[in-house]
Order: sequence, then C-alpha cells, then structure tokens
Amino acid sequence: MTDKGQGFGQATFEAAFAALQPAIVFEWPEVPEDEIQQTAGNLDRLLVLLVSKTGRTKVALRRSLEEIFAVIMEPPVRPRVTRKGKDTAAPPEGGWPSSIEDLLAELEQRSASVVRELRRGMFADTRVRIRENLLLSLLIAVGLGFILGGLMHGSSRGK
Repeated sequence: MTDKGQGFGQATFEAAFAALQPAIVFEWPEVPEDEIQQTAGNLDRLLVLLVSKTGRTKVALRRSLEEIFAVIMEPPVRPRVTRKGKDTAAPPEGGWPSSIEDLLAELEQRSASVVRELRRGMFADTRVRIRENLLLSLLIAVGLGFILGGLMHGSSRGK
C-alpha cells in the first residue's frame, strides 16, 4: 500500500481523512463512527476494520475508498472543447449556474440561439436552391396543392 506519486495512498488518505470521514460513515453505516475515528486516518487499520465489519475483501474496500476520495477530494474535470475561440470548460462570465432553474434557463437560451442559427442557414440555403431550380419548385408546389385539394375535396364527397 504505497503512495503512487500524488495518487491514493497512506499519506494522501491521512491528509484527507477528516474530509472523507462523513462519507465513510455514510457508505458503511454498519461500522460504528467512533471505531472509524479510532483508526486516526491509518488506511491499513481502516481497511482491516471495514473487512471485519462488512465481510468484503480489502481490494474491494480499497477501490470503494479510492472512489470516495476521488469524488470528495478531486474536483470534477470538465472536458475542454473549443468553439469559436471560446474555451467552454472555463466558467461563463457570470460563473456557473447556482440552481437547476438557472441551468435550465441557460440551456433554453443556448438552444434557442442554436435553432435560430440553423433556421437562418437552412432558409438561406433553401432560397438559393429554389431560385436555382425554379421550374422544379413550381411543379412540387402545384403537386402538393393538387394532393391536398384532392384530400380535402375527397373527404366531403359522401355528403
């Protein structure tokens, strides 16, 4: 159980024990909190205690402790994606949204702007294609009108 550089090991666990303790108590409620405190941040002693109380293996418990450590001690890493020269991994100008409602409002605003951009591009492209193929466009419009007229008139024939 040696330290792997800055990875999870005795030294890092001991330094972070105070912050990890509530999560450890929550994860293994069958282990009394005072017994966890008595390990005083010693990773091996805590693993022996958890093995005796839970019946799980040391390896499985160590993995669980590493996951708890990663969640609590290491900030989540957002993937860095650059769009139009902006780094989206950095917080926006006003900071990250503080609530779900703020997040939803921001997502709604962003999606509306994306839809506007798509519509502009699609309509501009459609206008160009219609102008290039004027005869085909007229034939399609007349055909659709004929089909819709037949459907509307056909449904009232039996009356």
